[in-house]
Amino acid sequence: MAANRDQERALELIEKAMKHQMAQEFEDAIRLYKESIALYPTADAHTYLGWAYSFVGRLNEAIAQCEIAIQLDPDLTEAFHYRGFVLHHVEQYEAAIADYDQAIRKQPDNANALFGRGLDYYYNGKFDEAIADYDRVIRLNPQAGALLNRGNAHFKKGDYDKARDDFDRAIELRPNYAEAFFNRGLVKRNRGDTEGSETDIAQAKELQPGIGATQ
Repeated sequence: MAANRDQERALELIEKAMKHQMAQEFEDAIRLYKESIALYPTADAHTYLGWAYSFVGRLNEAIAQCEIAIQLDPDLTEAFHYRGFVLHHVEQYEAAIADYDQAIRKQPDNANALFGRGLDYYYNGKFDEAIADYDRVIRLNPQAGALLNRGNAHFKKGDYDKARDDFDRAIELRPNYAEAFFNRGLVKRNRGDTEGSETDIAQAKELQPGIGATQ
């Protein structure tokens, strides 16, 4: 009975922690996840603690928590997904892809995992694989970010018409999307449309001053 009460209380603490996390009160969330783990360790609590750590820049600790979660429950998709997310941010792209592979194998229509893997394929220079993942994301849930990233991959391949189509659609979905305007301006520059390029880049800089400073 005591064990059951501990488990119930631990789940309540996770729920409270998640509310703090959604409110971006990460230190409170971290404290409550730790209390939950101390009372009754679960893979979910370790996973969410890792996720909270990632938001405050404690990336190595985030990875470690996801690893504990995977040891406790090798079928927990979120643990692979979140560890892949953190591995991306420490520039371990191949390892991130491997974790996203696991998440997608368990949940083939996990749009967030597909989005993350597509980004890591892009950073690894695997543009066809990135495009294939973003094709799936867009079929599942058309979103400006996926269109932008697919457009970037098309741009890297020199497929400027496809890149422009994606940037156009991204702007339709998010009219104030500075990066989409800027990248469409680069496409127009490469197509010889100087006036159109300058217009788009000026719009991007109005929306987000400083964008493209390293271009």
